[in-house]
Amino acid sequence: KGVPIAAASVDDNGTKRDCGNPGSLALNGNIGYCLRTHGKDGSPLQDKGSVLLSCSNVTNTNDGNKFTRVSGSPDLINMMGHGNGMTYKDGYLYIAAHSKSTTPNIKNIVKITTKGTNPEIYDCTRMVGGIACYNDTEFIALDYQNDPNPYAMYPTFHIGELKNGDFEIRR
Repeated sequence: KGVPIAAASVDDNGTKRDCGNPGSLALNGNIGYCLRTHGKDGSPLQDKGSVLLSCSNVTNTNDGNKFTRVSGSPDLINMMGHGNGMTYKDGYLYIAAHSKSTTPNIKNIVKITTKGTNPEIYDCTRMVGGIACYNDTEFIALDYQNDPNPYAMYPTFHIGELKNGDFEIRR
């Protein structure tokens, strides 16, 4: 038995758009965070609208325990692509996001508080699909920019730092 993830939606100028794709998960001890992204319906918000959910104890599988929208969190709209990876570090969530459905493609890492506020956006030269803390200042990012497959079968990894609005690859 697992911990269910509640349904969520974003407001698209008065139209509710379902955020059905739980593309990323991060943990801070037993506290879980999940990002649900609006999916492929051809609307202007496709891969550009997300909602942050949390669960106070992911090890509790009792009835009624589930991931729910973070109280007071804003709709995360037009700041990132589809959230494909997320990590927790020092009170913040770092989301690796991209969208192949936009022109130009969105490729970035977004730093937000655990309440889904105060976004900082870092541009990426590569299409990132995952992120993990490496040390105090660096992250490991999964890169599948050159992978011709619809899902990353042959990814590469980069170690880099978030600096001056960019993810600067170090190695």
